[in-house]
Amino acid sequence: MEREQPEIKLGDNKVYIDIFASRTIITAYRENERIAVEVKGFTGPSEMETLELRNHIIEVLSDEAKTIPLGEDDLEVALITDSIHDHYQILYLGWQGPHRTYTPFIHVRIVADKAYIERDGTEDGIATRLEARGVSRSQIVLAFHPPFKRPLTDYAVA
Repeated sequence: MEREQPEIKLGDNKVYIDIFASRTIITAYRENERIAVEVKGFTGPSEMETLELRNHIIEVLSDEAKTIPLGEDDLEVALITDSIHDHYQILYLGWQGPHRTYTPFIHVRIVADKAYIERDGTEDGIATRLEARGVSRSQIVLAFHPPFKRPLTDYAVA
C-alpha cells in the first residue's frame, strides 16, 4: 500500500512532505546556497541541537587549549575531539624531567544532548564558558560531582 504524501505549493514549485520519514534533517536551497533544515520531532534529542552543542564544546576547548601555559618542560597540550563518540578532551602530554606526563585537564562528553563535564581543571569553569555561548544550564551536567550532590547545583542532574 502506498502512503499519500501531503503536497504544499510554493510559488511554481510543489513540495511533498513525508510525515513518516525517519531522518529529521533535510536539505533545501536558499537562493544559491544549500542549507540544512530540521524537522522538529518530539521523540528525542534534536540532531541540530546536538550539533550545536558539539560545536560549542569544541570552540570552548579550542580557545582554552590556546591559553594554557606550558613552562620550560617538554610538554604539549593535546586537544582531542571525537565527534563520533562525543568525547572532547584537553591533555597535557610529554616529559617533566625524567617523568612522563599524561594528564587529562578537561574532559567533556555529550550524553542525551547534554554536556557532561567529567573533568574541569580550569579556575573559572568550562560550564561558565558554555553558558556564555548560549548553552543552557539544563544542558550542562557537572559530572565530576557525585549524583547525590548534583541537585545542589544550578545545573542539570543527569
